[in-house]
Amino acid sequence: MTESDIVLARVNDRVERALSIRLVAITRGRDAFEQADRLAVAAHTALMRDANVGGLAYALLEIDAEWDAEDADAGAVALPLRYEVRYRTQINDLTRQDAKMSHYAIVK
Repeated sequence: MTESDIVLARVNDRVERALSIRLVAITRGRDAFEQADRLAVAAHTALMRDANVGGLAYALLEIDAEWDAEDADAGAVALPLRYEVRYRTQINDLTRQDAKMSHYAIVK
């Protein structure tokens, strides 16, 4: 799930942006914490395998993770993981790929 997309800086005709992403591993049962942990590890490994998102980003940063036992459902565990994707675009065109740019825009 995308949480936010913010502008970090404007320099000449370039804009530095940060896209916040939240993944949530939801499990239940006697070994819910272990299952959620395995899901979190697998998701993290998959994301970090291509940290520049195929050349679209210049950074993929892990922000945080938070364990949360849910009261609504006996034995349920939710483990939110937050990441930030940093990328650059031109100031007047979010989708333009320009030879002068060292990175490309992410098109959502």
